[in-house]
Amino acid sequence: MLSMDALLAADPDVRVIHLLRDPRGVVSSRRSAHDVSVIGRYSLTGNSSEKVRREAVVYCRTAVRDIRVRQVLEDRYPGRILTLNYEDVVVDLHRHADLVYRFLGVGSAPNETRVWIDKNNAAVAKAKALAAANMSMSVSVSVSRHERLGRRSARSKDKASKPTRNVYESPLEKWKKRLAPADSAAIVNDHTCREYFRLARTNPS
Repeated sequence: MLSMDALLAADPDVRVIHLLRDPRGVVSSRRSAHDVSVIGRYSLTGNSSEKVRREAVVYCRTAVRDIRVRQVLEDRYPGRILTLNYEDVVVDLHRHADLVYRFLGVGSAPNETRVWIDKNNAAVAKAKALAAANMSMSVSVSVSRHERLGRRSARSKDKASKPTRNVYESPLEKWKKRLAPADSAAIVNDHTCREYFRLARTNPS
């Protein structure tokens, strides 16, 4: 973020978009990555919540520093820095696309961008519908099989009735399920990450 000062000073047409992401999502993504060069990845071996917390701090410390620098630059270059939260963007692509294009001074999002967003949203909706249909079919098949055999206990029936296929999950749903409650709590309760949530004005619920 410090390098942005020189660029903003040199060119009045430069605009900066500062994208932030929940540290729990960052940790989850790093956990699932296979690139050993990821910063701080050494701390993610094992299952300890302390290791997860340390990994989150790698991001939170940098993000807090960037936010503080950005606040100074916003006073120095009003109207030329836009801050976005990843979690908000993925929930409403249309609104944030318009927001970004207006910030860049070119009006609302062009038709090509809107078409892409619509196709993306349609693909997501289709995936959700297919997952729901698969889940329903799985439950139906499991129950029918149980009824034919007629020898399973009530406990086996409950187990067989559970869906065997995963439902569609959004990027937010994925990381929320990947992190154990203890891991998430370790991140939220860390003093450095608490400072991140405060400065980012997000509620870590």
